[in-house]
Amino acid sequence: MENIVLFLGTGGDSIVVGKQIRASGGIMLELEGNQFLLDPGPGCLVRARQAEVSVRNTVGVLVSHAHTNHSNDLNAVLEAMSVSGLDRIGVVVCNKKVVSGDEKELPVLKNRNRNFVEKILDLGPGAKIGINNVNILTTRTKHFDSEGIGFIFETSKYRIGYTSDTEYTDEIADQYSKCGMLILNCKHPKDMKEPGHLNTDDAIKFIKN
Repeated sequence: MENIVLFLGTGGDSIVVGKQIRASGGIMLELEGNQFLLDPGPGCLVRARQAEVSVRNTVGVLVSHAHTNHSNDLNAVLEAMSVSGLDRIGVVVCNKKVVSGDEKELPVLKNRNRNFVEKILDLGPGAKIGINNVNILTTRTKHFDSEGIGFIFETSKYRIGYTSDTEYTDEIADQYSKCGMLILNCKHPKDMKEPGHLNTDDAIKFIKN
């Protein structure tokens, strides 16, 4: 089966997402016969339908952090995957705040939808799990107080890294040194700097590293 990385959206800024200037549905990966949905943001189900992707085929939904443009459609995706709980299917892999919230924010994942999947794994950086024949490693980020994580998808043939939202440091870049493909969340051009995000100068440093 063909391996695919399909962007259901590349909008990152809240204005771009709010106006849907660029779509924001996240990323679908078809790896070694396994379909994963990564950071299902606003419009994930609509964009999946437009791309003729069946959400029902998803074996794992991965959410890097609890911000709206990365997690908004998580519950809708789980409803669609399971037909509102008719089938208990798939795994959710996410950072702890998505599941537990904190003193400021409620969890993203609704109680009702927790029973729609086989397993929920709330992880910090440095974890390694296996879903069928694909290993998934969680990586460290530097993104405000979100306690976010990035991901590396590993098979016997290749490694694909996804940084999620993060600032640049050499240590963060080093985590992806063995990846043959790298997906960087780069929000700003080179003359703009914002805590918790990359600009294009950072992206160049990342790739050179």
